[in-house]
Amino acid sequence: MVRTLILGLGNSLLSDDAIGLAAVRKLSGLFNGAALDFKSSEKVGLNLIELLEGYDRAIIIDSIITGEHPPGEIIELAMDHLPENPRLRSPHDADFKSAVELAQKVGLKMPSSITIIGIEVSDNLKFTASLSRQLASQMPSITRALFQKIKNLL
Repeated sequence: MVRTLILGLGNSLLSDDAIGLAAVRKLSGLFNGAALDFKSSEKVGLNLIELLEGYDRAIIIDSIITGEHPPGEIIELAMDHLPENPRLRSPHDADFKSAVELAQKVGLKMPSSITIIGIEVSDNLKFTASLSRQLASQMPSITRALFQKIKNLL
């Protein structure tokens, strides 16, 4: 059996930065009977390794700001082309790809397949414990789109 992790990332106190956390909460109730583990984390960099260890496949959901897409749009990202993001690429810690490669080099079992799904937001720095009205109103459609994307990936 393939062990799959669906991991939502974000900061619950920075408004739309919490979209990955909110999405995983919603998705966890939709995959009835599927052999998936749903987790959320506010950790960054090397600290994510312990969450990924032992899984065959991981799907990571996080906020992203590209400025090229409208808020709420879902963007699939390759490990080699991750944009600046405090949890996946940080000047103060190992970036996500380097952290996974380091874990593999020291013998930890890392997922052989990692898919990064970004949800475009316009502001991930506003200090509040709730999503913006715009993204909150889009959550049903974002959740449906993520559900379909994850089903297709599985």
